[in-house]
Amino acid sequence: MRLPKRLPFAAAALTVFAAAAAWALPPLDTGLGLRWVDITQEAVKDPFQVGRTKDGEGIYGCRIVHLRDVEAGKRIGPFGRYCYVGSGGMERPYSAFQALAGRFDGHWVAATPGVIPENAFRVDGGHGPVVYMCRGAYEGGVHGGMSRGQNCMIGWEGDELQTDEFEVLVPRAKPR
Repeated sequence: MRLPKRLPFAAAALTVFAAAAAWALPPLDTGLGLRWVDITQEAVKDPFQVGRTKDGEGIYGCRIVHLRDVEAGKRIGPFGRYCYVGSGGMERPYSAFQALAGRFDGHWVAATPGVIPENAFRVDGGHGPVVYMCRGAYEGGVHGGMSRGQNCMIGWEGDELQTDEFEVLVPRAKPR
């Protein structure tokens, strides 16, 4: 297995407090059994697990809006207070975010750079650049992150890691 490329640490990771007006996306039902829940409005009763730490603790999906783009990340534990996003060479914790919740009728499918399954789950909700929820293995765990069609970008201890060995969420085909 190839290890992810570790990008240089650009600056100290700071908690970003997004104003309510900055949210470009409202809580949203995806139509696939999943929904986005604004964690400033309600508790997440059924968070969607995207991976696990090396100690077995659950890692859950989340997304934020940063500079008008949607970015996906991970929460550590079902009640994690931050969405950790690996982007721009570093990992940033966001305290205002939307958590992925619900039961997804689908599965994780291996993807490769430039080859994403046509019906893969989009985090962006059809707004702005295409962003997929992805996950990649690193240091004994499986970490949720985002892909724009090439690598899977995950946050790790303040840095952004990119891996070309990753999976994306794909809904099961409906019987005809």
